[in-house]
Amino acid sequence: MGLRDRFSLSERVRDAQWQLESQVLGLWTDAKIARIRDDPVMDNDDRWPAHLPVGAVRFARPTAHYDQCLAFYRDDLALPVLAAWRGHDGYDGVVFGLPGTPVHFELTQHGQPPSIPEPSAENQLVLYLTGPEAVATVVERFAERGHRPVDVENPYWARRGAISFVDPDGWIVVLAPWVFGRDDGFGVASSHPTYKSAAQVGD
Repeated sequence: MGLRDRFSLSERVRDAQWQLESQVLGLWTDAKIARIRDDPVMDNDDRWPAHLPVGAVRFARPTAHYDQCLAFYRDDLALPVLAAWRGHDGYDGVVFGLPGTPVHFELTQHGQPPSIPEPSAENQLVLYLTGPEAVATVVERFAERGHRPVDVENPYWARRGAISFVDPDGWIVVLAPWVFGRDDGFGVASSHPTYKSAAQVGD
């Protein structure tokens, strides 16, 4: 049985499961949102400040495995490459679209040999996908290229059905089956039959 088959259910069973989980998660979300609203950190206005007219955002980090990371993000994950260079003032670099120029991700390598900080379990790139089927497609693509899911320390992700992989530098890529800011509170719990733990997916 292929990975895609493992992630599929009949429409009737899936709809019933989603209805039940939506009710449970809806109650959980209402309580959580109430707690968040009481948090003093959330007292500020959530609108973007007028004095900060940002037109694009770049996240940048160093790499000690440029070629391997280029293959991981460009070929395996298939992120679009917006720019790339070699030996520019001693730096190799590549910029990936997330998914385009408004938000993008830069990797740079510098030094002989390159030296970068040791990544922690919280060094993550989280990609919020449009649902379980989208996550299944990426997991299958990674499996075909020899990548296996990993378990992460924070139980939040697995509990909501996310699947994680590690890049050649040890940074974690999280594939979440909901869109942050659009589907908040309706992520899939780990009990959803569509999802398995990292160990189960690797079986």
